[in-house]
Amino acid sequence: MALKDLIALQDLLNYCQSVGRFYLEPYAWEEMFHRFIRRNKNYDYSNNFPPTQPILGGWTNDKEYKKLLFLTHIYWIYKNGNFKLVDRHIRSCDDDKWNIDRYYQENEWGIERQFNYVRLDEVKEEYNDSWPTKNPGY
Repeated sequence: MALKDLIALQDLLNYCQSVGRFYLEPYAWEEMFHRFIRRNKNYDYSNNFPPTQPILGGWTNDKEYKKLLFLTHIYWIYKNGNFKLVDRHIRSCDDDKWNIDRYYQENEWGIERQFNYVRLDEVKEEYNDSWPTKNPGY
């Protein structure tokens, strides 16, 4: 992958964590998951298929876990195609489609301090280490 693509990925991850954003609300996240992951014709799903977004009881999971999962979905798309489309899609989502913490504290990068910023290397680690073992048989 080209350096400009990696920069675009980092920029999108920053955007998704700026001004109190955590992850898309359930219906918007599900739409993203189905449009850009399930329907990805370029990918062999027998290898490393991502876990689905939290639904029903899973939605009560910790915000930090859901944020990591959401960002790892974005990284999966980056690795397996459709990144430019998902970038455009995510940036077009209005605030009402985001789970936003209204009490964030802005710093010079526009990223909240109250909650942990998830770095790209943490997303890569989640993608590389956890997903294949969490999803055997996919």
